[in-house]
Amino acid sequence: MKQFFKKIERDSFRFIWEPRGEWEDRMVENLCEELGLIPCLDLFGKSLFKRELVYVRLHGKTGYRYSYSEEDLLQLFDRVRFYPEAYLLFNNLSMYENAQYLNELLSKTAA
Repeated sequence: MKQFFKKIERDSFRFIWEPRGEWEDRMVENLCEELGLIPCLDLFGKSLFKRELVYVRLHGKTGYRYSYSEEDLLQLFDRVRFYPEAYLLFNNLSMYENAQYLNELLSKTAA
């Protein structure tokens, strides 16, 4: 992984890495810093690192069939709202409904 990301042409691309399996937070943070990567994490399972943007992938708190509650989505919003740029990808059975509901919550908060 280090060899690949140290040699690759980046141009204007930003690379996002989603660690799978058991990774220590400190190791993920150090690798991302060293290799110029943005970590993709499920923020309900991991802490977020200070970066110019946050990229979150939401697989469901208890698995793919999990549907995020209003409380979950408000917590999600509170954790990412101070980033200048945030991308939230729902990857669960209710992904469309959860994304729509989060969008509604964001609209109400912005008003």
